[in-house]
Amino acid sequence: MESLLLSIAAGIVGVLLAGLALDTLKVALPEILITTMPNVSELGVDSSTLQFTLAAAVLTTLLFGLLPAWRAARPRLQDGLKEGASMGGSRGMRRLRTALAVAEVALATLLLITAALLVRSYSRLQAVSPGFAAEGLLTMALTLPEDRYPTPERRRQFYNDALARIASLPGVASAAFVNVLPFSTYDRGIQLTVDGEAAPQAGREPQTALRVVTPEYFGTMDIPVRSGRAFDARDGEQSERVAVVNGTFARRYLGGGEVVGRRIRFGGVEATGPWIAIVGSVGDVHHSDVTQPPSPELYVPLSQAVGTTMMMLAVRVDSGRPEDMIEPVRSRILEIDPQQPVYHVKTMKRLVEDALLPRSTAAGVLGVFSVVALVLSVIGVYGVISYSVTQQMAEFGIRLALGATPRQLAVAVMRRSAWTLLAGAAIGIAGATALSGLMANLLYGVNGLDPATYAGASGVLIVLGLLACLLPAWRAASAEPLAALRTE
Repeated sequence: MESLLLSIAAGIVGVLLAGLALDTLKVALPEILITTMPNVSELGVDSSTLQFTLAAAVLTTLLFGLLPAWRAARPRLQDGLKEGASMGGSRGMRRLRTALAVAEVALATLLLITAALLVRSYSRLQAVSPGFAAEGLLTMALTLPEDRYPTPERRRQFYNDALARIASLPGVASAAFVNVLPFSTYDRGIQLTVDGEAAPQAGREPQTALRVVTPEYFGTMDIPVRSGRAFDARDGEQSERVAVVNGTFARRYLGGGEVVGRRIRFGGVEATGPWIAIVGSVGDVHHSDVTQPPSPELYVPLSQAVGTTMMMLAVRVDSGRPEDMIEPVRSRILEIDPQQPVYHVKTMKRLVEDALLPRSTAAGVLGVFSVVALVLSVIGVYGVISYSVTQQMAEFGIRLALGATPRQLAVAVMRRSAWTLLAGAAIGIAGATALSGLMANLLYGVNGLDPATYAGASGVLIVLGLLACLLPAWRAASAEPLAALRTE
């Protein structure tokens, strides 16, 4: 009954804490997660949660209440008194308590190491350059209705007018349109043929991502031009068709040599479209995942493209927050067309953070669990050591009466605590080592067997555990010999 009451009380407190934690979590959920998983906002404490909690309380009672009850009911009172009077309980029970504490420490060590690896991996990811400067960029998307903008010329005129008006805003350094922004969850690819290269087999033509941009795009995004030139006023609708490629495209399809002057054509080996001259190359950009190598990208100017009804806008501010420019930019677009809405309004920094969401979420959740496990393991070790000291106070008093010093008793208690913590940490390290291969896909720039992470995580747990055991050690050193002798 005592075990059942403790389990139910703990279950009630756990349910209350879970409700508070879920409310806090739902407020902090990023927009992209709510958009892609709308049912996540319905998470809460319901009847299923309460049933699970009740089942856990009953199971806890059965696992940890029946064995002590069974042992207490055994009619071996004299043997129990002989074995436990001076040693604080039977040897078997002391070993069981110690084993449970070691298991707690082992699990906490495993979680701490895993969380530390994920946090280090996430910090490394944040330091990876996506190939452009994400700070100070505001992005949004718009789609021109075909009934109001039926021709490519009308659409291009709208985009050019919008850029001119937006660029004149105070605080705006530059602005540009592109059909697909990095980390926008969109992409578009095409087949192509490279002039001068052996004709590939049908169905095995080179594939590349296609980017339709205005001339200001590379400067606005801070994408470096490696060779040749970017687009400019020379690249009009009636001019020679031109393109810019990224470094990955040049290495994969052009042999990594000089790219300026090479020609490509959209479509497979049987395509008959016009040849497109490459006038420059730019730096690689991670389009959707900074952990993956950049893909080949081909840029063409908006002035020579067709079918561009949907475009994305990038606005770089030279001072202040990008968010402060949302309304001024929207108003400039409405000046051209009062019926034209914009959507997917976000900063580029937010787009990059959303792309890292799965990894940051995994690191955060495991971090919370590891902190909880750390607290529980420290409390568990303290409880075992404190209970043992309480049961052995008479023994400690007798030792003091026979010549032992308080320091020796304190050291003995701390040594027992240290062995419990070291044994649990060793088991936890062994478990983390065995499971390191399963985490390979979640880590970036961090070895799953990183010695510093293993040592740091286990060291934190051991130090905190030893600090928690200082109080029982002080109690052992403060035992009264006369009180112990009276008891005996």
